[in-house]
Amino acid sequence: MDYKEIFSRDSVDKQLNIIAGSATYGNESVFNDSMEITESLCTEENLRFGCCEASIFKIRLINSVQPLKGKSISVNISAEGAQRPYLLGHYKVDSDKPTADRRYRDIVAYDAMYAIINAEVSEWYNSLVFPLTLKQFRDSFFAFIGVAQEEIALVNDNMAVEETIQPSELSGKVVINSICELNGCFGHIGRDGIFHYIFLTPIISGLYPANGLYPVDNLYPKTSNTELMSKFRYISCTYEDYVTKRISKLQIRQEENDIGAIVGDGDNCYIIEDNFLVYGKGADALEAIANNLLPVIREISYRPCTAELKGNPCRE
Repeated sequence: MDYKEIFSRDSVDKQLNIIAGSATYGNESVFNDSMEITESLCTEENLRFGCCEASIFKIRLINSVQPLKGKSISVNISAEGAQRPYLLGHYKVDSDKPTADRRYRDIVAYDAMYAIINAEVSEWYNSLVFPLTLKQFRDSFFAFIGVAQEEIALVNDNMAVEETIQPSELSGKVVINSICELNGCFGHIGRDGIFHYIFLTPIISGLYPANGLYPVDNLYPKTSNTELMSKFRYISCTYEDYVTKRISKLQIRQEENDIGAIVGDGDNCYIIEDNFLVYGKGADALEAIANNLLPVIREISYRPCTAELKGNPCRE
């Protein structure tokens, strides 16, 4: 039985484990149903590639638990029928405040993305020897930050990075947003504590032949990448009557009145603007970057919706 099926069953006994150093706190230390995990790729009003947002872990513990502020914690769930605990993530406790009656303490913790986007990295940037490739640039950045990243080849990894700014202050957020934006992805710290590059994929709902047809094997459609949510697995769902247009054109420019480079055709243009990694690049270089990037984002389309589901940590 896989984890998703185990967590969908109310009858399965589940035990929460919060590990802080040599101490472990379980269900007996937790106020009823107080655990919240907030994970997101982009919470801005409009979808913007490159966003990197920290995940938040909140819980209310009994006051006898040792103070956890500033401590690193690992959270998992042990479930009946599972061979090993299911990892919910690694976090660092940012605040640990007692409730008014002093019976409990409210814990708020963030994953490693919080440290990345709040880091001051101008000293690192000013120490680099330019030019270097984007792959070398991002490898150096993560080595400086001290966070592991997944092994992956990004579409603009071979892009030349020049010294385009001379900052006295530079946030890690600006750096990692700029890297991800030029590769059409989002940054996310996985449950494993590693930085992952997340790409949106076109929705494949699945096509099925009519009952009277007997197609050859290679006529059957690709496997669907969607999940059917039967009524007992969700509480409520509202959705819009439209599907967003697919991106058909891409423009990369330094500022609003700049032309920069435009690739693709159609009437739905995605614009990348004020990305410091491409300052000063000529039209040919920008066009090459855009041609690498457009195929990654051009098929993305979605129907805006809000759904309240039965809690299942396997459904990210």
